[in-house]
Amino acid sequence: MSQAAAINTKLIDSLAQIILSLTDEEQQFLLQKIQHPALASEEIQRQREVLKRDIELGMEQLRQGDDHKPASTTDSR
Repeated sequence: MSQAAAINTKLIDSLAQIILSLTDEEQQFLLQKIQHPALASEEIQRQREVLKRDIELGMEQLRQGDDHKPASTTDSR
């Protein structure tokens, strides 16, 4: 049993090193795979593309500033 525990410890150490060497994006992708293993890779890719578009849209809105705020936040009546 102690040999199996030693092997598992080595495996866990190796996995931790690999995970820590991943980029943030790769770590997020790995997390998705672990949390939702039943999702097809096509669905994950589709979700990533939607997220990228949402981020780009948000960045563009930030660049444009107050021009596109809802009336309720800019109207001080």
